Parts: sequence; structure tokens; C-alpha cells
Amino acid sequence: MLVKRIWHFFAGYILIEVEGLSIEKFMNLTILKGIYMWNVKRTSYTTLTAYMGIRDFKKLRQIQKKVRCRVKIRDKRGLPFIMHKLKRRKALLIGMMFFLVSIYTISAFIWVVEIEGLETMDEDIIRDTIGQFGILPGSFKGHIDIPYVENRMMIEVPDISWISIEFKGTRAIVRVVEAVKPPDMVDIDDPCNIVATKAGIIHKMIVLEGYPIVGEGDVVEPGQLLVSGILDYTETTGVRYVHAMGEILARTWYETKGEVHIGDLAYVRTGRTVECKYLSLGDYIMDFAVEDIPFERYEVVERKELFFGEGKFIPLEFIVREYVELESLPNDVVLEKAKAEAKRLALESIEATISEGGKIIDKTYKYDIIEGERVVCIIYIEVIEDIGIQEKIIINREEAPIG
Repeated sequence: MLVKRIWHFFAGYILIEVEGLSIEKFMNLTILKGIYMWNVKRTSYTTLTAYMGIRDFKKLRQIQKKVRCRVKIRDKRGLPFIMHKLKRRKALLIGMMFFLVSIYTISAFIWVVEIEGLETMDEDIIRDTIGQFGILPGSFKGHIDIPYVENRMMIEVPDISWISIEFKGTRAIVRVVEAVKPPDMVDIDDPCNIVATKAGIIHKMIVLEGYPIVGEGDVVEPGQLLVSGILDYTETTGVRYVHAMGEILARTWYETKGEVHIGDLAYVRTGRTVECKYLSLGDYIMDFAVEDIPFERYEVVERKELFFGEGKFIPLEFIVREYVELESLPNDVVLEKAKAEAKRLALESIEATISEGGKIIDKTYKYDIIEGERVVCIIYIEVIEDIGIQEKIIINREEAPIG
């Protein structure tokens, strides 16, 4: 089917209108004659429209006489008709050729490098490193091996855990996920205290080494000393410095919210679709097989199909846009969906902040509808988690005993 459409574009095709009382008989005879038509639409009881190849149009004369219907050409499309129009406009033809060559030339190079996903890293580090592998403004895309560059970037920049490089027209889009750094650990031979990372109420303490400063039921603040690594035996051995160890479980509380626009969930797909195709050369797009969209409300799903290999040297591709019909849902159903989605977003946000191994012991949900447009879910969560972290003690090792 796609090959036929491409062939008809280069050979030329027309939009016809058939009018008569024997439309069904006309369609049956065209099938028997092997005449290929597409986008056939019945516009009324006595008329229909369809696209067909220009070479098949002559075959309709015999069918037209048999069924006594009128056939009119409504539009002429395809490369031959475009070229025919341009023959009388040589300056325009030369300008168009120059324009297409310019588009191809421009689209073969990178002019903009966009970096996405950075949170804490310096963008210049990524930009400078990736530039060493040829991804910088003015570079020719055909010489760049994307998988190789991605692998090299993972080696050269240890602070990233994943990288993706994509060419879109004249843009190089670099998507980065930063590596999660583990918390700084204090060497077992170094003396340290245990301090609180979060506010909470001490639930349980298991101290393996060091002197506990707080007890169960005490309220603590971030940065507060929980277990001291300084042991004072004034009457015997004097002051000793140890590597404090233990598990400090505390009750902590979190509050977060998830927000959803009701309008984003007010529609559902019906299953009816219309597909349109476009030819794309760099940033230049032209219609190839485009239909009217009969839906009052729809969403668009787009995909691209390269024409030649990986599109490195000739960036010609098909853009296929699928228009999916949407229908509205009852208000009560939409509201319940919005509440569920807001709750999911709030939980997702709060789970990222709870320490590994933390146990949720209580949840409270509150929903607000703001101006009839947004649903906000506020979650209050109580957690039991380890809030202790080791903090190194700076001492003069020549003057103080350790161990």
C-alpha cells in the first residue's frame, strides 16, 4: 500500500468526483478492472470522491458509459503536475531547487546542541566533553557514530549513569541522567559521631559503639548529635575516641501533594483513527497523503519512518500522524480518575524522599478541588526510619587515644 502511494506521487494522481445512481456498480467494475483507488468517501447517496493514479483515469471511460455516471477531476496532485506548473516559472523552479539543496545542506549539519536532564552537574562539562567527539555546532552529522559517542561519554564522565543522543533536523538533543552518589562513608579506623539527618521522635536505638546522647521518645532536629564517639573516662584511661556505630530509628513525618488538571482526564479514546502522511526533508515538510479530520476532538500520535538507511546522508523521511478520536467521560468518572492520579503522583513524590528501609506506618489523604479545574491530593505520612549518619571527628591523633 505504501509503495503504491509513493509510486502514484511520482507518477501523478488525481482527486475525482463520481455522480450517479449506480455508485455501487461503479465501484464493483473498478475492482474488476484492477483500478486502484484510495481514500474513497461517500459524500451523498449519489456521489463519492476518491484518489486514483492518472494512468488509471482513462480506464474509467468504459465503466462510465456502462453505469451512466459523471466523473469529474477535482484536483491534480503529484510530481508531474508540480513540474508542469514550474516549467512556466523557471525562476521559481531554480529558486526551489536552490531552496531544497540549501535545506539538505543545512540539515546535514548540527547547528544547535541541547542538553536535557541535568540537575546538579555543570552543563559546560557535558558540552565540552561531547564536543570532543564532534557533537558541536557546525559539525557534519554523517561522520558521527552515535553509539560510540554514547559509550565514550559514559567512560569519560563518571557522574552520569545514562546518556542518549538524538538528531532532530539541525538539532542534537543530548539527554542525560545523573548518577546517584552514595553518601560519604567514614573509614572504620576514623573516629566519628552519629548525627540526625532529619527531624523526628526517637523510636528505638541500637548502639554498637559510642555513647548515646538521646533516648527513646526524645525529639531531635537535623544535625543534632545522637551518639557520641568521644568517651570520657577521666578517672581511668582518660578520653577515648571511637568509631560510633548503631541504628537510630525515629518516627518522621512527611507532607506532599499531587496535582492533576481535570481536563487532561476528561476524554477517552473511541478507537476510530485517521492517518495522514507527510514527506520531510530536514525542517521542510510537505503533504503526501493527507485527509480531513472528521473528529471534533482528537489526539495526535506521531512516528517517523526513514526513507534511506539511517538518514545520515539523505535525511528524507515519512512523518506519519495518527489522529485518534476522543469522547468525553461522565463528570463523576473523571473526578475519580483525577483523584486516583493525584494520589499516585503524591505517593511517587514522597517515596523518593524516604530513606531506604523506611517503613510507612500511617497515611492520611486529603483532596481539594480548586476552581473546578484541578484536583489536589495532600498526603500526610508517618514513617519509622533510620535517621542517623556518621560524621567524622577531627582530632589530633598524637594527643588522643583512639579505639
